[in-house]
Amino acid sequence: MNWKPPRTDTELEEVFSRAMADRAYFERIIRFTWQMKYLECYTIDRFVKPENQDLFKSCICLLIAWYKFPLEFNSTYQKIRKYRL
Repeated sequence: MNWKPPRTDTELEEVFSRAMADRAYFERIIRFTWQMKYLECYTIDRFVKPENQDLFKSCICLLIAWYKFPLEFNSTYQKIRKYRL
């Protein structure tokens, strides 16, 4: 696994640029996260194509860091879950 989460504002800006280049995909991610059930773990490789997983994970990081979405990864970045604020 070569993917690493974006950690700086510059890295997040790059993710934002990539997300805006494929805005329809980014909007699908946002809709998906709103529909997630609270505290249920979602295994990323079960619903995201392998070629999209890095972008998906980066977009989730963007939603967490900039938009304060109540999401979290597990320690291996293979699962996400939604928690209540």
